[in-house]
Amino acid sequence: MIRRWFALILIFGLCVPQLAQAGEARPEQIVIAQGATLTGETGERAQLLWTLLPEGSASKIRFSSSKPRVASVNGQGEIRFKREGRAVIKLKSVRGGAAASIEVLVTNPPKPTGVSFPEGEQLTLTQGDSALLQPVFEPSGAVSSLTWASTNRVIAPIENGAVQAAYPGVATIRCKATRGGAIALVRVTVVARSGESPDPLPLSGYSVGIDPGHQRYGNYQKEHVSPNGSKRKYKMANGTSGVSTKVPEYKQTLRIGFQVRDALEAMGAEVYMTRTTSDVNISNVKRAKMMNELDVDLVLRLHCNAGPRSKRGMTVYASPVGPADTDSKRAASALCAVFKRDLRPKGGASVSINRTFSGLNWSRVPSVLIEMGYMSNPQDDRLMNKPEYQQRLAEAMAQGAVAFLRG
Repeated sequence: MIRRWFALILIFGLCVPQLAQAGEARPEQIVIAQGATLTGETGERAQLLWTLLPEGSASKIRFSSSKPRVASVNGQGEIRFKREGRAVIKLKSVRGGAAASIEVLVTNPPKPTGVSFPEGEQLTLTQGDSALLQPVFEPSGAVSSLTWASTNRVIAPIENGAVQAAYPGVATIRCKATRGGAIALVRVTVVARSGESPDPLPLSGYSVGIDPGHQRYGNYQKEHVSPNGSKRKYKMANGTSGVSTKVPEYKQTLRIGFQVRDALEAMGAEVYMTRTTSDVNISNVKRAKMMNELDVDLVLRLHCNAGPRSKRGMTVYASPVGPADTDSKRAASALCAVFKRDLRPKGGASVSINRTFSGLNWSRVPSVLIEMGYMSNPQDDRLMNKPEYQQRLAEAMAQGAVAFLRG
C-alpha cells in the first residue's frame, strides 16, 4: 500500500511541470521593436528586440536569414551585417507558430581616399605630456578602422591615437586606414621641461651585440662546438629560405638586424654587429669571440627556423655552458616574456636551454639565439617578410633587452 501511494505521488510530481507548461498562453503574434526595416553597415552587429503577444505568453524563438552571406543571425537574435545587399530575417515561435520578419539593408560606406590631421603635420609636446590624435577622412562619410605606428616608440609611443611624450627627441607617427590604405603622418617633437635635465634613455651606458645569422656562402670546415669539448661541427651552415617568399635566411636576418640596431640605438644603446653585409666568411666561434672582445652586455643572435610545414612560433635559446650561462638564461626568459606580450606569435614563444650552438657555447657574455619564426611555414614566412612586422620584432627585442639589462 505504501509503495502504491509513493508511486502515485512520484507520478503526480513529475506531471506538475508538464501541466503548468500546458497551461501557459501560446504566442499568437511577434512584434519586432525595430519595425519592418533595419539598416546597418558592413562589419557592424545589431541585436533584435521583440515582444510576444498576448502578454504573458512564452515560447522559444527560432531565427533564420534568407541570405546568410549578406546578413546572418544567431540563436539569440544578434544580426551580423556582412556584405552590401538585402536579406530577410525571420522569427518563429516554437509554441503556437507565431511568425514575424524584418528586412535588413546592408550598406557599404565609402573607403577613405585620404587621411589628415586637423593639428597639421607637426606636433610639439613636453616630456610627460600626451595628446589624442583624431584624423579626418576624405571624402566626408568614409568609414574605416585605423592602425597606428611610431618610428620611435621610446620617444613617442602611441596606442589608439594617444601619443605619449616619453623622452626628448623626434618621432614620426603614422596613421593608416585599413580600408583603402590611405596614410597620414605627423612629426612629433618631444622637448624637455624648462629648467629640467632630460631623463636618460633606458639603455644609455649599455652595449649590445647583434649577430645576423648565416652569410651568403656556408663554410663547411669544422670547429669545436664548445671550448672544452671534443665535438666539432661546421663553421657556418647555409641556413634555410622562405617556402613562400624564397628569401634566404641570411638576407632576412640582416634586414631585421638593421632594424634591431636602430631600435636599440634609439633607446641609447651602443650597438655592434658581427656583419653588415652578406659577403663575409665569419664562423660561429669567431662571431662569439668578436663580442667577447667588445665585452658587450648582451648579444642577440638572429635566426629563422625550419621544420614541418605546419610548425609555427618563436624560440629563444640559451646555453648551459660558459661563465655567462645564468645571465643568458635570464636574458632568454626576459625576451620571451616580451615576445608573448607584444607579438603574441602563432605557435607561441618558448625558452630552450641547448648546448649544441657554437656561438652560444663560446660566449663569455650573456648571449641568446632567437629563432624568429619558421621559414618552412607559409604564414610565418610571409609575416617575417613584412616591414611592419619586422619593425615590431625589432621593438620587442629592444624592449626585451631593457627588461633584462634594467630588470
